[in-house]
Amino acid sequence: MNELIPVYTVNSIKHGGLLVDARLLHAQLQVQTRFGSWIHQRIDEYGFFEGEDYYLDACVNDKQVTANLGNAPGLRKGGRPITKYHLTLRMAIELSLVERTDIGRKIRRYFIEQERTIRQIQPPFLLGERTQQGTLRATDIRLIAKLAEQTAVKLAKAATPGEWQQHFDALTSYNTLLNQPAPLSIRFPCPPDLAAVYRREFWELVDDVELAKVNHSANRAEIAVSLPYLSQLARQYGLGWPELDKAKTRDAIETALRYDPRYLRSGRIQSRLHHGQAPLLRCLIFSASA
Repeated sequence: MNELIPVYTVNSIKHGGLLVDARLLHAQLQVQTRFGSWIHQRIDEYGFFEGEDYYLDACVNDKQVTANLGNAPGLRKGGRPITKYHLTLRMAIELSLVERTDIGRKIRRYFIEQERTIRQIQPPFLLGERTQQGTLRATDIRLIAKLAEQTAVKLAKAATPGEWQQHFDALTSYNTLLNQPAPLSIRFPCPPDLAAVYRREFWELVDDVELAKVNHSANRAEIAVSLPYLSQLARQYGLGWPELDKAKTRDAIETALRYDPRYLRSGRIQSRLHHGQAPLLRCLIFSASA
């Protein structure tokens, strides 16, 4: 949904803020009514105003819109241009709600979350909300400089590639407003994808200990591994990865393994490695096929 209904910003002074392409919204809402009839009916029924709740293409002269919309429809068959409606995020939220469908409610929650995320990263003056003269005030500049400094600290401490990219993009935006060069990635190296590292080291440890000694499943089509049991054997064999003893790290590893292509499920099973009435053992269960 994030790719199909982008929320984009416009930098022009007249109507800075968050906008949504009405035709993409109409398609995702799965409305049966033709778009032209639907949008005109909604505008009349709920009293939306052009220039306040929505903007037509003639009013939105900003290259960023085209860049963000990508392959959004722009021509009728035969090459004649169509009228594009750019809705404010608030109008898009209201239109999603009035459809009274499950998909409408999901899209409404998606828009609300997008607005919250964007405004956490970009304060109002970065969304086009400027002074009447269209210039940043001195107080805004000081605030941007402070935000840039705080973001640089967060960027240096980023623990995941996703977190790093978010802070790097934010710092780049702040620097641009301050007429400063983009941050150098060499000063802020991107951290490794810990999830991928965990998955690789997990299977390497399983191989080092020997699969037959850590596989609790009696089903030949599956592999069942208990992280605490694997950690215990690893210590006995003098192997590393002591972090497995820590619950927080073990939870992070388990989360990473849930995205492993071989992962099937987690659950408690009767271990084939234990004799007698051993209690059920909680395991991560993978497909035995490579």
